[in-house]
Amino acid sequence: MKAGFEQAKEKISDRIRSEIRRDIGGDDQRINSVSTSYSRVTFKHILLPIWISSYQFKGRPYSVIVHGRTGEVGGDRPLSPTKISSVVLGTITAIAGSFGGKAYLDNQAEPALVFPGASAGIVVEYPTSSVSSEDTFSQALTIAQAAVSQGQKAKTAQDWKLITGQWEKAVILMGEVPSSSPNHITALKKVTEYQRYLSYAREKAAKAAP
Repeated sequence: MKAGFEQAKEKISDRIRSEIRRDIGGDDQRINSVSTSYSRVTFKHILLPIWISSYQFKGRPYSVIVHGRTGEVGGDRPLSPTKISSVVLGTITAIAGSFGGKAYLDNQAEPALVFPGASAGIVVEYPTSSVSSEDTFSQALTIAQAAVSQGQKAKTAQDWKLITGQWEKAVILMGEVPSSSPNHITALKKVTEYQRYLSYAREKAAKAAP
């Protein structure tokens, strides 16, 4: 409030000088000094404008909120699998270039368990290998890259089952990134993102089955 009041006084000062010149009149005025005092100063909260909108796309509702002062936009939006795949593939390619995750795909896994953060009905496998948070994150990206690449050319039910397994492993690895890791927030977002791809792969596998 103090900083805001200082800004207000600057605007007030300009207005005061304009009033003084108008009161003096004439073609030329010289103001040698101005003494201004403030009294009964109060502050009031102002409600900033926020625009809220909701709409439906393919039967699903979405909400959007726009901050009237900063223009910041929040809310949900429809996702394009094609565009997402392109962005994810490009990002993963850049990151995975400095990491190796191929060896993970050859590891054996323990019996399937339900991942705590997954949607109902999604079953995933916990890997037996123990790796650091950085390796876990990079391996998940590498596996996701492989799933995206294979998904672009998958045709048979067997193809989609392989892709389903890759998304399952990617979800698990992202879920294992600890809160102390600098990639933790990104990993949480990736878990939700990968779960959608996993559901999509399961649906394609079921439709492609004879």
